[in-house]
Amino acid sequence: MRHFKRDIRRIARERSNLITGDAGVVLKPEDLSSDMEEVMQELYNRTKLGVKTYNEAIGLKILSVFRLPEELIQLLLNRSGERIGFCLASDLKFVLFLEDDTNQLLVLGKRRESYGNNEFMLSRAIQLIRITFESSGEKKYIYRDNTGSLLDIDEVIIHIIKWAISS
Repeated sequence: MRHFKRDIRRIARERSNLITGDAGVVLKPEDLSSDMEEVMQELYNRTKLGVKTYNEAIGLKILSVFRLPEELIQLLLNRSGERIGFCLASDLKFVLFLEDDTNQLLVLGKRRESYGNNEFMLSRAIQLIRITFESSGEKKYIYRDNTGSLLDIDEVIIHIIKWAISS
């Protein structure tokens, strides 16, 4: 316990040497676009409002929404760089909203499956929708699905909440 901080600092220095390389230059990951940040914030706010409204209407806290740490997203997407995302969770399912490619969001869902004797496992992730967005002016975005059809983002959130609470 006496050398805890010293050992953690040593580990950090070793990791820092791996990141900076022999030349001592920091290898900078790709930056997140401001459009992506705005879109993800808009989706997070709309989802948070939907969750709050649902929980108030039912009188119980069934759904929750929370941001995901950047490091977890990097692991999930298997890509380095600045990443952003959030999760909507219920007792049986959860939905991940993740930055995918430029101007694309990936929405994945997983469900808890019962295997009897109070044993549960998570299913494989399924793609619920891939959303492409483009700017249509100052802080306004047009959303499209995989086929290029226009999306009403509120309707998308409503369908995702329906999926999250369905059995």
